[in-house]
Amino acid sequence: MVILPLFFATATFAEKDLIEKYFSEGATTTPQTLEEALELKRQVLRALGLPPDTPTSIAELLNENVNQRSIITKIKNDIKLTFNTEEFSPNKRVRAQIEGFGTNPRTSRITWLHNGKRALSGSGEVSYEFTLGDIGTSDTLIVTVDDGTQAPIVIRKTIYPARIHFTWFADSYTPPWYRGKAHGTPQSDITVAATPEFRIFANRLDEANLIYTWSVDGRKMAANGNSGTGKNLFTFSPSSVSDISYEIGLEVKDARERIKTKETTTVTPVKPELIFYERLPLFGIKNWLTLNFSEIASGKSATIELEPFFISKKSLNNIQYTWKVNGQALENKNKNARRLFFSTEEGSSGKQSIGVSYQNLKNIFERGNGEAHITIQ
Repeated sequence: MVILPLFFATATFAEKDLIEKYFSEGATTTPQTLEEALELKRQVLRALGLPPDTPTSIAELLNENVNQRSIITKIKNDIKLTFNTEEFSPNKRVRAQIEGFGTNPRTSRITWLHNGKRALSGSGEVSYEFTLGDIGTSDTLIVTVDDGTQAPIVIRKTIYPARIHFTWFADSYTPPWYRGKAHGTPQSDITVAATPEFRIFANRLDEANLIYTWSVDGRKMAANGNSGTGKNLFTFSPSSVSDISYEIGLEVKDARERIKTKETTTVTPVKPELIFYERLPLFGIKNWLTLNFSEIASGKSATIELEPFFISKKSLNNIQYTWKVNGQALENKNKNARRLFFSTEEGSSGKQSIGVSYQNLKNIFERGNGEAHITIQ
């Protein structure tokens, strides 16, 4: 026996007939029956004095205690205040909107208060644009929705503008005398560090107590790995292909979600560079001048030093170097040798090509080459 809701008593004869037909024990789920179910829903809502597009289901309508007020209450409880962005940086233009509104918004009066002042009011005003303040300020929205069916619903939301500062560093090789940044390369470890600027008025929130959720190209990292409370560092290893950019995303919030923002930064790994220098007997590496296009006097000699900029530090001990002069490979007893003694004969002249290729013996994808040209005069 089918138990019908209380509104069945107020339905018309045709509506009763449709209800009994659809909810009888012999009901089927053919497309025709589905069409009848949708029609039933519209007629039941009409019997309750509600619009036919009210967001509810047949199952909800079968509740024995269903009435107009209960459905309206559920609809209103589904109303949410959302924003067109997850990045609440200072002085950013933001749009707030009402979502999940069951009745026709054009027939409801919506009032927006911004920091205690009426900013917008009228029928169908479901969105409101405003500009966030500086760090340490707040923007409070109070939205009142009145559709005339019962007490208005009031939604309140306070936003504290916040900012995330990003920096990154790579575990790649650079010579001791090099003062520049170590670039990230394929197979190296790149660490992105985040410094959130979170303030509630004059109080700066402790970075260690904030919750960090990292993502790479939109894919969130597991909470038990790189993400979680206090995890403001994120380390990843790029693939074997260089010049591919990675979008590193970060959502930061406090435990009570009073402040929450999301920002991204882009990291683009580069290829390692093999740079040649001359090593002087007493001074050491002549690091202010590369040997890519250099001259050596006939009959003189030079010691050439190779610096493999930005190769992953964890790979250095597994790298094998192969030296070539004018395309001819040299015998190299020390596979890790990065130094070549180059001598010329008296009276010789012309151009000489000095080349080096490298290969990670434990990773076939980590390899490359470099070349320098020397003119003998």
